[in-house]
Amino acid sequence: MTEIETENLPEAYRARTASLTDRFGDAVLYHKKCLFLSNDVTKEPWETKTLILTRSQLCFLDENDVEDSNITKVPLEEITQLEDLKVHSTSSIALLKRRQADAEKGNFSNFPAIIIFTDNEGVNQGRSFPLRFHTEAEMFECYQKVSNQINECKLHDKLFSSFSKVRQLMRRMYQSEAFQLLFGFSIGAIFFLNCVQAELTPSSDSAAATLFNLTDIIFTAIFTFELVLNIFVNWKGKYGIKFWLNGWNIFDTVIVIVSLLSLALPKVPAFTTLRMLRVFRAAQLFKRLKHLRVIFNAILGSLLPVLNSVLILVIVTSMFAIISVDLYGNRRPDLFGNFELAIFTMYQCATGDAWASSVARPLFSTADKTVMIFFVVYMIISSMILLNVVVAVMLDNFIRCVTE
Repeated sequence: MTEIETENLPEAYRARTASLTDRFGDAVLYHKKCLFLSNDVTKEPWETKTLILTRSQLCFLDENDVEDSNITKVPLEEITQLEDLKVHSTSSIALLKRRQADAEKGNFSNFPAIIIFTDNEGVNQGRSFPLRFHTEAEMFECYQKVSNQINECKLHDKLFSSFSKVRQLMRRMYQSEAFQLLFGFSIGAIFFLNCVQAELTPSSDSAAATLFNLTDIIFTAIFTFELVLNIFVNWKGKYGIKFWLNGWNIFDTVIVIVSLLSLALPKVPAFTTLRMLRVFRAAQLFKRLKHLRVIFNAILGSLLPVLNSVLILVIVTSMFAIISVDLYGNRRPDLFGNFELAIFTMYQCATGDAWASSVARPLFSTADKTVMIFFVVYMIISSMILLNVVVAVMLDNFIRCVTE
């Protein structure tokens, strides 16, 4: 960055320069007073203004400018040509003579000046900006500073354009059906290997364990590559907020981080436990395969209404569990000794798992006639009514989500 020499400038000007830097979020590279050709025929043709060059634009402001709306701004990418009027085309001089003839006499080329041309489709709509300087040294200094910064912007735009093309190409590859199927196959393969490893349970020093560890490293590298590629093609903005709002991206990131940590620190007990989370990589199939994704999203969309129905079932089951502790806690402490045991037993009954033969019938006695009433009422409410309500609500919302 070019250092601005401000020691001979008034404090107010330095404060104004700092204010512009803060306002535009861009460092000031160069500034110089010049004469600016006004478009207002009611004013003097040449106005004294300060030219301020930043990384991305030229700004022209009056000495007494207070409002930003009074500042003339010319984005550097919209500048199509920069001409020295003493050595370049006479067509440029003709543009200046329209205003010069009314105010000055003599040879136009006697004073140093440059003219800035802009793009017709830009913010300034093809407007030209004639600038006049007191000395040729000032003119050539300004010409050089502005030209160099324009060339730097063009180089940056060219590099950015090449980067965008590569990014667009990688995005098409990433979103292609072939890539998604290939990565889906990788997920299925590692899930199958996890199943085989769990079945064989090889010892840590066996050849099979070494083979499984090697395949784990390979597939972890594949998943890491996929995550990096996903970030590269889909990251937008400074912090990628839109990227992180996608739950699948967060899920992929967590799984990859856990996998890398478990490989890097295999002897740390905490990370050894986290290795079990790698099995959830199979859930990425829901993201890759369209039909599975539709079903999975429909299930997620129906969760909230289903949870409301399940909450009613939990409350009813808890009420019966509390009652069962008082009624049968002494007779069957293994099933109703406390609330924890009782609510699990009542849940067993709701699922129909041997509720009559293993839970209810052993409590029958001639002295207690409440057993039949208690369990039959609970089974009617929970198993026949509330569980069916949960299923009905889930199906209704599932169909609605699939339709949407």
